[in-house]
Amino acid sequence: MRSGFRMVGRSVTGAGRRLLAGLLALLFLLPAAWIAPAAQAQTPPPVRGNPLSLKAAAAELLDVRTGQVLYAYNEHAKMQPASLAKLMTFLLALKALKDGVVTPRTQVTISQQAWQLSLNDTVSRMFVRVGDRVPFDTLLYGLMVASGNDAAVAVAEQLGGTEANFVRMMNAEARQLGLEDTYYLNSHGLYAAGQTTSAADVAKLSAYILNHFPDATKYTKPATFSYQPSGAPQPITQQNWNGLVITDRRVDGLKTGHLEESGYHLAASARSGSMQLVAVVMGIQAPTLQAGMQEREREAEALLNWGFDNFTTVTPDLHGKLPASIPVYKGAAGSVQPVPAAPLLLTVPRQDARSLSVQVALPSRLIAPVRKGQPLGEIVLKAGSASWKIPLVARGAVPRGNFLRVLWDTFRLAVGDLLARIHL
Repeated sequence: MRSGFRMVGRSVTGAGRRLLAGLLALLFLLPAAWIAPAAQAQTPPPVRGNPLSLKAAAAELLDVRTGQVLYAYNEHAKMQPASLAKLMTFLLALKALKDGVVTPRTQVTISQQAWQLSLNDTVSRMFVRVGDRVPFDTLLYGLMVASGNDAAVAVAEQLGGTEANFVRMMNAEARQLGLEDTYYLNSHGLYAAGQTTSAADVAKLSAYILNHFPDATKYTKPATFSYQPSGAPQPITQQNWNGLVITDRRVDGLKTGHLEESGYHLAASARSGSMQLVAVVMGIQAPTLQAGMQEREREAEALLNWGFDNFTTVTPDLHGKLPASIPVYKGAAGSVQPVPAAPLLLTVPRQDARSLSVQVALPSRLIAPVRKGQPLGEIVLKAGSASWKIPLVARGAVPRGNFLRVLWDTFRLAVGDLLARIHL
């Protein structure tokens, strides 16, 4: 035993001393140690193959809060948006209200172009008249409940100066949101060659509206909308084109659409318990207007029922799994807190909710500098056959420490590594 101990001692003072000096130099010069690779947030794939036997040409069911797609087929097929284009007009209007560009009571003067659309009895309209001064929020009710094409043009001209300028704003917003299947040519969705969207883009846009403007549904949920044009003896009352807001108390919006060229569309949002879903069905063919409206509502409701019946939203319990901090060497601070890069909300099959398991992968230490938001590791979540990966990132920055801190931590790391090798 003693001779073995002396042998180790000689190795430290001889070759070990040279090794230690090399480690000191190397560790002192390195700006950072091992950092976990960036983890990509992953969610289980949606149900495909259309097992619900929907007649829609394309469909998608999306959980608004978690962003998980639960059911999808042909969701990237491009088709005419019809009045679903008004969702983008609606979003830009909500942003203008939030930014103070307009107020709900801003008076909008109706132009000749907007009024002309109100004369077309083959399209949906709010029945504005040229020269009417209409409060901005009244136009939004006319846009989303009555699906007024005249209201869309009035909003576009108020915010863009001209409808053409506003359409450029719509397309810029679509690019920013990553709506890769979408291109707008007008503010209302009437047929225009080359104007496209998809079920995936409509679901994504709808979820964005609901997440960023929770009160948006006050413009989409009313069962009816009334407007009295100037000179009219009484208000004109119209029923919401989305009949589900009347027949299904869970449903609070969002928008319908119909063109002969594309069929019947519906993006329906609904809440039940802790879940909020958006069901998008597009391209339904029907022999009559009434049949088309009924079929799109039936299919959107079937999707919503399937989602609420089979899934639930859960928050994983990280107690005892996620450390409060990770040691940081050579930094101005001695530790950094790892935090999830995305909200810890999951949509899981109801039968798997109680079997949710949590695993955390993190490095045992870090070397400064550490950036705020720097990837550190990941949380791996499993429920039944489904799994998720959520990145863990640094909550704050840890800059490089002063000379003495770097020197001292370099020595600590070298000694610790050397001792670990000896024990091995």
